[in-house]
Amino acid sequence: MSDPSLPTELKWIIAEHLCGDEATLSALSLVSKDWLVPSQTSLFSQIAPKITSPRTLTNMISFFTAYPHFAACTRRLLLRDGELESPHIELQFDEILSLISLMPNLHALTLDDCRIVSSKPSDLYATFRHPCNLVVQDVFIDIQTLALLCSCLAGHTLILGATADVFGWVDPKSFKFIPPQSFSDMRALDISKLSDSVELESLADPWPMIILRSCSDQLRSVGLPLTLNMQSEMCMSWEFLKTKGRHIEHLRLDMSETFILAHENLILSSESDEFGGIPLGWEYGCLSETSPNLKSITLVLFANSPDIYNHNRDTSRATLLQWRYALRLLSSCPLTVTHIFVEFWTLSSHVPDRTLAIAGLVDWKEWNEVLGRFGNLESFRFVAPGTHWVEGHGETCEFEPSTTEFVLNWEAYVREWFTSPRLRSMEHFA
Repeated sequence: MSDPSLPTELKWIIAEHLCGDEATLSALSLVSKDWLVPSQTSLFSQIAPKITSPRTLTNMISFFTAYPHFAACTRRLLLRDGELESPHIELQFDEILSLISLMPNLHALTLDDCRIVSSKPSDLYATFRHPCNLVVQDVFIDIQTLALLCSCLAGHTLILGATADVFGWVDPKSFKFIPPQSFSDMRALDISKLSDSVELESLADPWPMIILRSCSDQLRSVGLPLTLNMQSEMCMSWEFLKTKGRHIEHLRLDMSETFILAHENLILSSESDEFGGIPLGWEYGCLSETSPNLKSITLVLFANSPDIYNHNRDTSRATLLQWRYALRLLSSCPLTVTHIFVEFWTLSSHVPDRTLAIAGLVDWKEWNEVLGRFGNLESFRFVAPGTHWVEGHGETCEFEPSTTEFVLNWEAYVREWFTSPRLRSMEHFA
């Protein structure tokens, strides 16, 4: 008589696919001894404890010290405040290191909705190296502590979210205590959303510049802000690409924060060129020269209705000029590019807008011509916010689904403008 039990390999597969279903996994672990290991492994592969007091980390350290086999299962760890209406909870830097030191297979550490407090540097920091990546979301952290944390992590990936509050510019003297090698090991860096929280013009030596200066020229994946009406930010990003962009393979440029005041009288470049006019002050470079090994490029653009909350902004005009600028960038890309993504920044979460008014402003004939130049192009996709593909980030972040009704409407509209059979038959969505 054949054995009615499931093969071990199948149990592992089932448990892995149920990793988000804690109740089912807990029940499976009680069914039989055979289910215990795979279900518990999946349960602890991704953990996001609700931190309601500073004691929470201390208790976690005690638990994983007592059960090291659970700690060895953890691949992703999210530390965030469990009390949404309370002020940011303080987490001790030493305790964070003590916790992740118990997790040898941890791939990604995400810090969100908390304040990181660092005590006096100890000798431990000089020797501590953990092979995990770092994602910083809504976190208060000074630049020295961030640099120290990065120097302790060997995962080579740093992602700073839009609400990351990195400070330290109040006392410029503090910058000299930042080890120059703190960010030098990075291979994937994303600071593309910094425009939401940093005004470069107001800072003598802002932290984004400190990070970019500290990085080596060995970065493979990079996300940069490119707010077109902010000259200091444009100069910072283009200077970085010109000096350290040679080995970049995956590039994300966020232009969505660009705005134009309604009363501004912009002097545009010639409207007669193939891309249409853009403001003369908007600096742009040649990506085939700065990043000759580029494989994928993600352009974050505005794609929704005018900003009804601020009548001083001419959002429609800013949007059209963003798209013209984006086409210039694409035309300058090396022919090594295989993936092109346009990520939408929209007001759809606040303003119901299912129209294609912005799509109607774009010269798709020129886009069709530029895209046709890329003989190795495998996909051209419109994606929802947060769905850009960057090598290594898929293991680090949980993304929203890439296809929404708004995105699908755009895809259907633009597809009609493609004359190339290759572009029309291309699979736009994964």
